[in-house]
Amino acid sequence: MKKSNFLNVFPNLAVTSFLLAAVVFFIAPRSALAQKWPEKNITLVVPYGSGGSADILARHFGQVLSKELGQGVVIENRPGATGTIGATAVARAKPDGYTLLFTSTAPISTNQHILKSLPYNPQKDFEPVALFGTISLIVASKKGEKFNDFKSVVAAAKASPGKISIATLGNGALGHLAWLMIERDLGISLNHAFYNSSSQAINDLLGGHVELAIDTSGAYVSFEKAGKIEILAHTSSKTVPALPATPSVATAANLPGFEAFGWYGLFAPAGTPPAVLERLSKVANDHIKADATRTFYESIGVDPAGGPVDEFRTFLAKESDKIRTIVDGAGLRQQ
Repeated sequence: MKKSNFLNVFPNLAVTSFLLAAVVFFIAPRSALAQKWPEKNITLVVPYGSGGSADILARHFGQVLSKELGQGVVIENRPGATGTIGATAVARAKPDGYTLLFTSTAPISTNQHILKSLPYNPQKDFEPVALFGTISLIVASKKGEKFNDFKSVVAAAKASPGKISIATLGNGALGHLAWLMIERDLGISLNHAFYNSSSQAINDLLGGHVELAIDTSGAYVSFEKAGKIEILAHTSSKTVPALPATPSVATAANLPGFEAFGWYGLFAPAGTPPAVLERLSKVANDHIKADATRTFYESIGVDPAGGPVDEFRTFLAKESDKIRTIVDGAGLRQQ
């Protein structure tokens, strides 16, 4: 009589056991990583120069993140190519939760529709973590110069097409796109000067090297309060708490329905362990909901957001579609 054994009776069990062990082996290191994280400093990459709204919000959050996680948080400014350089560095980073991206609109929603090729895929190479808030753009001039309201800008632009200089944060940056929409709707034309950071644009505005700037409001409000800059208009559809007396472009230029805003969000490289993403999301959302954060955001013109990651993904998809339409209409897509 042939002697039977366990594996003869259950011939697939050995294979099943091997595969199960392989799966456990594959999952275990990631689970261990998530349980130990963080064990060292975290780098928060801001794909713009220092002093701008993204940098301000990143540093504000970095302090909270460091306190909550018990590790240092390093803010690394990597400006260039309208945010592409910094975003590329994070997309290529090891997905272990130690390199994160704190960015505004361009690297995720805009550049993919303008540049002929992008070193990363915004939808596939990043994991959205949290939407921190939205922010209005502002049009500013140096205090005491020839522009004292938005109507005077429009009048001068019509009288001297292409002569007035305006600072924006790069080709295809939100301010650049918004101003192109204004030019289209009003039939005017300005000379665009591109900068890597808000601080550079502000320095040249104060130095008289450019006559106007269109940018997110965060870095400009303090200069307006100090009497150095005149904020002529904002691009929101509602009153901006930090600028209660400032008119909207829609009102000042008689452009009903005109609106443009930027956003700020936190991202991790694709493949970052879910447990790490969940912890980051919780810390971020608790930070955004805090009264102190909301008071600070209001002071610089940011409308706090927060919420589930799925809502952030839906928001990003809508923003991408909206910007694609603007870019195609302006003929900015590189061939």
